[in-house]
Parts: sequence; C-alpha cells; structure tokens
Amino acid sequence: MTVGRPGTPDGARRRGVPGARLVTPYQSLLGEPGAPGFVTAGVLGRFPLSMLGLGAVLLVSALTGSYGLAGAVSATLAVSSSAAAPAIGVLSDRRGQRPVLLAGLTLHLLGVGGLVATVVGHAPAWAYFPPAALAGAATPQVGAFVRARWTALVGGGARLHAAFSLESALDEFVFVVGPVLATFLSSSLWPPAGVVAAAVLAGTGSLLLAGQRRTEPTPIPVPVGGGARPGSALRVPGLRVVVLSFVAVGATFGTIEVSMVAFAQEHGSTAAAGPLLAVLAFGSLLAGLWYG
Repeated sequence: MTVGRPGTPDGARRRGVPGARLVTPYQSLLGEPGAPGFVTAGVLGRFPLSMLGLGAVLLVSALTGSYGLAGAVSATLAVSSSAAAPAIGVLSDRRGQRPVLLAGLTLHLLGVGGLVATVVGHAPAWAYFPPAALAGAATPQVGAFVRARWTALVGGGARLHAAFSLESALDEFVFVVGPVLATFLSSSLWPPAGVVAAAVLAGTGSLLLAGQRRTEPTPIPVPVGGGARPGSALRVPGLRVVVLSFVAVGATFGTIEVSMVAFAQEHGSTAAAGPLLAVLAFGSLLAGLWYG
C-alpha cells in the first residue's frame, strides 16, 4: 500500500504508478510561465538536426548518383555547424538571442537556397560546398537557446536536470519524425523537398522563439575598462572529456545517416531509410525519458 500525505490519496496512488513518476517532473516544468511556448518553438526550430544532413544526402545522391559526394556535402553541413556554434553561443550571450536568431536564419536560408540551386542546376561539384558551409555555419542553434531559457527559468538543481532530459527526449522526437518526413518528401515529391522542408521548419521555429521576449535570458555585457573576462569553458577538464565523447557520437550519427540511405537504396527502397532511422531514434527517446 502506498502511503501519501494526508488529504492527497489520489496523488499518493499516482506516485505509486511508474508511468506517473515518469511524467510528473515534465508536467511540472511545462507549467512554468512561458515554457510551453519556447518548448514548442524549440521543437520546430531544431528539425534541421534530423532533416538537413539527410535531405542533402538524398538530394545529392539522387541527382549525381554519388554517395561519396553526398556524404561530403552532409559532412560540410555538420562540421561548419559545429565549428560556428560556440561563437554563436557567445554572441547570443552578449547581444541577446533575438538578433542572433534573425541574422543567423537569414544566412541559413541563403545557404540552403544556394545549395539547392547548385545541385539542381548541375553545377560543378565544388560549387556545392560554399553554400553548404554557409547553411551549416548559420544554422539557428535553437536547442542551445532553449536550454539557456530553461537555465534562466528554473535555475540549477534537479529541475534543471529534468529540463535537460526533456530537451534530450524532444531531440529524439525530432529524430523520429524528421528522417521519415525528409525521406518521404525527397523520394516521393522532389529530391530537394527534404532540404526545403527543413529550412521552412527552421524558419518557423526560429521566428517563434525570437518573438518570445519574456523568457529570453538577459544579455551579459562585455567587461569594459580592463575588467576580467571569463575564460574558455574548454579549460575545464571534465568538459574536454565531454567534447571528445560527443565527437565520437557525432561521427557515429553521420556514418549511420549516410549508410542507412545507401543500405535502403541497395535493397530497393530509399524511402525505408527514414523509418529505419526513426526506430533507432525512438529507442533513444524512451531511454532519455526514463533517464530524466
């Protein structure tokens, strides 16, 4: 028999149910003022994580027949995004999220448009890489911005851990839905459709997030007059270990993405790559919710 506080027998019984214990921390977080709005915008805005690289692989391989070139373009998107992300984070801390989101989104859409135009127009292969680098480097870092809003909203401690676990689970939700959507659009409608849809979702989420000023963290001004500046976060030994770990994780994701498309096409169904990647992500989503 589960014993709860006096006067709350229903709540006490629910605390004895594993499903209720799983959901309750997240319900509490989403009850915070402004949280549902920036969470929704964050989900929409991070779809490029699961669609842009895969969409580029589908686009380039369909129109050139080369998985090597497709993988190189996808890698350019990923590496340029990773290289630019720390600078975007610092800039948003100094200037605020809204101007960085709007400027980055403009450049991102220009890069995506250039990539689609060069591939569809059968330009030389080298011409694919400059717009891919621009699109990747300017990808709106919506996930990081949402995590910064959670930190400002709930502070540290167990609630922040739960918030970050929720964000990780939503990342996986994006990886469940995104690959299926990208492969369906690219294989059934038009080869560039997956990339274009990723850009549309990125734009929608970024604009929605930029419009929510109430939950935007207060910018941190740059010290003047010789004041002390914060050191690099990479000076923290533990963070260096995390970065190296995520380099390996990122390499795994990139390899699986290209290999799954090739595997599915080899077996006669390019569209099957999306559901296969979705099943992989769904297992990770369940693990993230349980861990949180």
